Amino acid sequence: MKQAIVIIFCCTAAIAKSQCLSGDCKNGWGKRDMGYAVYEGNFKNGKRTGKGKSTAANGVEYDGEWKDNKRDGTGKASYKVKGYDFANKSWNYDGTWRNDMMEG
Repeated sequence: MKQAIVIIFCCTAAIAKSQCLSGDCKNGWGKRDMGYAVYEGNFKNGKRTGKGKSTAANGVEYDGEWKDNKRDGTGKASYKVKGYDFANKSWNYDGTWRNDMMEG
């Protein structure tokens, strides 16, 4: 039960910090600070839907297709620790995503 509470609190805090920085973050192209990452791309009914790019403070980036706030379709995810580029410090995935999970 403690894990569920922590997850809900974490996600609620991130949503509360979310704010539109520019454009149309409801139905169109916009840039939104999600609290944990900055997303720039298409929105439909306030959700990330269509093409867009998310850049997180921890270095994780995703550039590709979204559906109802989840990575869905083709896209590329990468992570690189600043100043490093060797085993276990960086990774890339370029392929298909379904329901926010890598497929394949």
